[in-house]
Amino acid sequence: MKFLQYSGMPCNTLAERLKKARMLTGMSQVELAKKVGISRSVLNEVEAGYR
Repeated sequence: MKFLQYSGMPCNTLAERLKKARMLTGMSQVELAKKVGISRSVLNEVEAGYR
């Protein structure tokens, strides 16, 4: 069911694909940031397309 909820999200950029994948798995930014070894604020900037 989550797929349908997020299926309409754009996926044109790496930032958009990353955010959609994270949301489809049900992970928070904090959880993903811990898994990849970065801060939540850096992940937020990546998802926003600033980095």
